Amino acid sequence: MLGRLAAALLPVLGLATACSTLTPVHEAPTAFITARAPGAVVITKTDKSVVVLAGPKVIGDTLGGFVGRDYVEIPLSSVQAMSARRPAKGKTALLIGASVVAAGGVAFAILNSHANSTNPIPCQSAEPEVDCSLTGGR
Repeated sequence: MLGRLAAALLPVLGLATACSTLTPVHEAPTAFITARAPGAVVITKTDKSVVVLAGPKVIGDTLGGFVGRDYVEIPLSSVQAMSARRPAKGKTALLIGASVVAAGGVAFAILNSHANSTNPIPCQSAEPEVDCSLTGGR
């Protein structure tokens, strides 16, 4: 029974690690990419176009990475703003807390489903003075 509960909650672990949010990067793009090595960044260029750059690398005064299957290089001088996915600690904590409460509720329901079961035992009193209707059928 505990194995089934663990198996049911396993996908929730995957969801919990996936909780992230796209936030603006307030430090220099070169410092952020070098220090954090993000999987992808969203770049707003000075011409207002937006590019999702996967696997970004800093090469001198240029950002290199993939847009789809194509490798592109973007001069740092044309980068107006940059955003990146970061862990959303509040959302993750909320998801984990809700999952724990839900798992506790499921476990409580499973464990108490047999404790409150009503299997009436038929009244089999051989004594004529015992009224089985007053004993609830016992």
